[in-house]
Amino acid sequence: MSKAKQPQIISFKGDKQTFQVLAIPDKVFEFRKNQDMNLDNVVFSQTIYTNAKEGKEASIADLASLGQKPLIKILNEGHAQLSTEERRRKVEQKFTEISGFLHMNYTGIDRKPIPLQQIINALNSIKGLQIDPFQEVNTQAQEIIKKLEKSGSLYFQSSGLPGVLIVQYSKLASAQVILKKVQAASQDEIYREADVLIQFEIGPTRFNELVTGLESTCQGEYDLKMCQESEYQVEQGDKKSKKKGKK
Repeated sequence: MSKAKQPQIISFKGDKQTFQVLAIPDKVFEFRKNQDMNLDNVVFSQTIYTNAKEGKEASIADLASLGQKPLIKILNEGHAQLSTEERRRKVEQKFTEISGFLHMNYTGIDRKPIPLQQIINALNSIKGLQIDPFQEVNTQAQEIIKKLEKSGSLYFQSSGLPGVLIVQYSKLASAQVILKKVQAASQDEIYREADVLIQFEIGPTRFNELVTGLESTCQGEYDLKMCQESEYQVEQGDKKSKKKGKK
């Protein structure tokens, strides 16, 4: 793979120090979706700096605060510097993802589908709308819904199908990637002794894609149930719940 492009600086602010690595442009975003990527295809080198532009490398003592895998932590949690053009392109991409998410997961209050172009026009009508290229689609979609309903431009009704997914801890990361890929909105993750129970909602048109993805990555080691919330009860004594907002 060619590394002729200018490096993209990934910065992570620790308690006392800022750490930086030089990544191949845009590859950090691919890595965050696929943790099995070869790091040689993600970074120019695995050197960690306190100031990459000045070539100041972090000391072993500095890196101790980042745990056993400091490079992975920086790549996953660090801020990626973008050029003006790169940011514009990612904002446009996120705008498309948000409008598509609303189209596929919500209807009007009359339960009829809202045309995609109508949603796009409504988003463009929001004064001062700011799209964060790094924030989750569902999180931003919820704020946009509030703005549109407050202005009277559009009203939404969720069309998501509720479901429950149970996976072993060894398959949790893979399952989370698939749920994110099909834009399923995670309602809750319940950590139990032997497995994790994930309650979510998914647009009807993405269900087959969800099943295909789970079969490919979890290889049958999962239990998927589409249901109404009242149909699936979890014993409170078995519950270690980590509440999350929709993603």
